[in-house]
Amino acid sequence: MTLSAAPTIRSSFYKAYSSFVARSCCSRRALLDVSKRYQSTISELNPPPKPQVLPGQRDSLLVLLRPYFAKKHSLDQREDTFVSITELLNHPEFRHLDMGALQELADRDKKHNFIFQYDVDPGKDHWWVRAKRWNEPHLVPKPITSRHQFPVNVIFTTTLREWNSHISRIGIPKPRDEDIMLECKITGPTLDVQDRTTVYISLDLKKAISSGLKFHARKAVPDASPPSHIYTSGDEYGFIPPEYFAKVEIMEAKQTLLWGNPKPLEAPFALKSGDGFIKEGEKLSYMREVDHTYQNLAGAPVKAQVHGKTMDEARLAVI
Repeated sequence: MTLSAAPTIRSSFYKAYSSFVARSCCSRRALLDVSKRYQSTISELNPPPKPQVLPGQRDSLLVLLRPYFAKKHSLDQREDTFVSITELLNHPEFRHLDMGALQELADRDKKHNFIFQYDVDPGKDHWWVRAKRWNEPHLVPKPITSRHQFPVNVIFTTTLREWNSHISRIGIPKPRDEDIMLECKITGPTLDVQDRTTVYISLDLKKAISSGLKFHARKAVPDASPPSHIYTSGDEYGFIPPEYFAKVEIMEAKQTLLWGNPKPLEAPFALKSGDGFIKEGEKLSYMREVDHTYQNLAGAPVKAQVHGKTMDEARLAVI
């Protein structure tokens, strides 16, 4: 090797080394950029808000899953009372829920009233739900064969209107898909007593049993406490005739102001400005303005925001 060739070899070595360092730095910088990009993406992804189960939705779901009631709300209900969860979650009251929230609602139920079923048929909805009935395996009908099983006569509670219309003449009728429920004692008045009239019909249980009427109590297997209600299907026509009535009592509840000022009456309307009013302040409609709330299927008020899809459907219906 001559001396003139040494600088050429040295320069080529430096070029190769600098090229290697440059490539390694670029690859390292790219790896750092990729790792930073992945880290920033993961940190910026926030999980969607979890659907919240509103108070009273358990009672609404029980009402909606009653036999023949879901069909009134245009829900697909099979003969075994199972309802499609896909259609159920599209109902205006359950649109903000998902499958996980519906399962949470069922898990919170202490009585385990809801049963889920998975259907493998590809041509139908896969998940279905129904509500348990009284004759489910967790409740066992216990026949009542002796009057001595109860210290007092059993009681049927009704209204004065129903008593005057048909019960006093033909007896207590059986509901379409249920048995007649009788109480073992009169429940005390509640705190929110309103002006009302209640009729309590005491039945002669001994005479009814000796005549052939069948009574039973619905008890859970491990429950040994005395029943609070008993049930019967009535006679061959589905009635408890008046001849088995031992005593009929009428209780009238009326509120009386003892001290203080009475509750002021709400104004039927108020003059305001804005939509629904003309320039002079006169209201276009004198109908009472309702609060921005709605009731669930159980009749309880729900103070929650209405689903946006429900509002859009309501606007289209008005138009």
